[in-house]
Amino acid sequence: MNRRSRWVSLVAVVAVLALVLPACGQSAEEPPVDTGEPEPAPEPTGPQPGGTFTFARQEDTETLDPHNTTTVSSAEVNYLIYDTLVVRDFDMSIKPSLATEWLVSDDGTVYTFKLQEGVKFHSGDPLTAEDVKFTFDRWKAFEGSPTAYQLGPFDHAVA
Repeated sequence: MNRRSRWVSLVAVVAVLALVLPACGQSAEEPPVDTGEPEPAPEPTGPQPGGTFTFARQEDTETLDPHNTTTVSSAEVNYLIYDTLVVRDFDMSIKPSLATEWLVSDDGTVYTFKLQEGVKFHSGDPLTAEDVKFTFDRWKAFEGSPTAYQLGPFDHAVA
């Protein structure tokens, strides 16, 4: 074994010991003392109203306007902000989202969606059929929208 191999082996052993030895020590916490009083309820887990949520990303979001972008960085954030009428499941089937059910006309040209009740915007305003109509009308009228092709042969919406 040459000198370099011994050095690499020594460094590897020291690294392993540095990771393993702290796990062998005793906990610094003292065991709880029984005072005879009931323990306080545990802190709630999961989402709580209020507060701040911060997370890191590798790149900036181009825009929060889903009708004006096709970048993945924007889609990642838009997915957290906006909902859609329906969603595609892992098996590629279409599932309800904001729409609880929908009907397709016999000729396949008219789709009628029934909206989920009780849905509210971030502002607290209720979601209405007029809001859905506005979204589709805006999307169709948005000049230069890189996502307008997703509307296909969309003509108009009626609330």
